[in-house]
Amino acid sequence: MPKDINTIIETLKDNPENMPFEIYQIYLDEETLYMACYPEDVQFFDENGNPQTYYAAALSRQSVNTKTDTVVDTTTVSIDNVSQEMSAYIAATEFVGRKIVIWKVFHEDLSSADNYVPIFAGYMDEPKISQYSMSVTVVSSLDTLDKQLPGRTFQTNCNWQFGSTECGVAVPTKTGIIESISSDHMTINDLDITEASDYWEYGSITIDNKTRVIKESGSGYVIVEYPFSANVVAGDSYDMEAGCDKSYDNGVNSCSGWDNTQYYGGFLSIPKIKDIREI
Repeated sequence: MPKDINTIIETLKDNPENMPFEIYQIYLDEETLYMACYPEDVQFFDENGNPQTYYAAALSRQSVNTKTDTVVDTTTVSIDNVSQEMSAYIAATEFVGRKIVIWKVFHEDLSSADNYVPIFAGYMDEPKISQYSMSVTVVSSLDTLDKQLPGRTFQTNCNWQFGSTECGVAVPTKTGIIESISSDHMTINDLDITEASDYWEYGSITIDNKTRVIKESGSGYVIVEYPFSANVVAGDSYDMEAGCDKSYDNGVNSCSGWDNTQYYGGFLSIPKIKDIREI
């Protein structure tokens, strides 16, 4: 049932001058991201009516495509990726099929949890990453028609999320304390990291609720794809998860390396298209 717009919002939207902007709730498995298409952080309320900080982000979206036939409503959301933060975050987090909600609020009155207008709610498709932005198509929850099959992509890389029910691997984890961190905040050192070289490659490390993809690991250290913030220092705790390179047999981080080839979710080979004119 659609949300009724209260009298405060009715008054604000009819004012000759007002300052509307959009806020986003992105429901991931690990956490919910709260973002605001605004130049500074905003204090408002979450989906349960609790006070919540919406963090400033360079967001944009296309208009909502509303159809009268069997094609469901969609929109496309873009998030800045100049710092490469979103691309690394996506590599360690499952976005596909996760819910996103968009509200419009007015800067003139953020005092009540009811002072918003629902713009769109749906589920995210496969993110597309470029050097400058991450974009994702959001599909209405009414997407029950025109389902394309098969659901998996015909590719050599494994389709399963590492550690999922389909994958079957119990993902190795590790918790520790940072002994030191490099000046560029990309190398985390801890003598308790004793696993073989590249054991943690393709995995992730989380410090202070910020996650980075690990691009290299060895005895006593891991190196991440892009730096942690300056407030991450020696003495902070970390949590690590191993990863998979999605290949069948390409080393320690492959399906073979995890002794899991019976659950490989890709195709060992893809047949070439034969030209009938060739003899």
